[in-house]
Amino acid sequence: MSSRRTLPLNDSLVAVLRRASARYAEERALGAAHADSGYVAVNAIGEPYIPETLTRMWQAPRVGGRAADWAA
Repeated sequence: MSSRRTLPLNDSLVAVLRRASARYAEERALGAAHADSGYVAVNAIGEPYIPETLTRMWQAPRVGGRAADWAA
């Protein structure tokens, strides 16, 4: 079951989300097989991640103090 919530977002997170949105739009324009699920965090084919996957990605070691590439 999904739901909608309003969350406070700082400027850097908004920038990350906008870059991701632009990247998805480019991929769709190039004909990439990408399901439009309406979710923000999706895998390579546009399906939503299961929560455990996101937790594992978030807890993954950081390189040079940077978050994983998927968040850049």
